[in-house]
Amino acid sequence: MKIDIEKLLVYIADQKSVAAISDKFIDINNERALYKISCRLTHENMNLQIKWLIVFDELNYAYQLYSDTALMRWDNAPHHPSIVSFPHHFHTIENTITESELKGIVFDDLEIVFNYIDNYFQNKNMQNLL
Repeated sequence: MKIDIEKLLVYIADQKSVAAISDKFIDINNERALYKISCRLTHENMNLQIKWLIVFDELNYAYQLYSDTALMRWDNAPHHPSIVSFPHHFHTIENTITESELKGIVFDDLEIVFNYIDNYFQNKNMQNLL
C-alpha cells in the first residue's frame, strides 16, 4: 500500500474546516511508512492529528480531534473486539467507544472524518444560538 502524500496534503488543506496544516512528519524505510499530519482547524482552537502507519501493506490509522486534551478519535487498533466494526472504532466526546464508519480507505475515511467534524461544530454552534 502506498499513500500519495502530496495529493492527500492538498485534499486536507482544501477542507473548509482546515485553517492550516501546522506540522507534518514522514518517515519511510524498507519495513514501514509513518505519516503524521497536524491540522489547525477553523473551530475554537481545535486541531486534528492524522496518523497513518503502514507495515507490510497493512494500514493502521488514527484521527484525533483535540484542543488542550483529546476530544474524540477514530482508529483501528485491535483492542475492542466486541465492536461490530472491529477493528475500526470511534472514541466519542463522551468517552465511550462505538462502531466506526471508517474502513481503512484513506480518502474515504478522511471525507467521513471531516464531515463528522463539520457537522459536530455546526450542531454545537446551533445549540449556542438557542
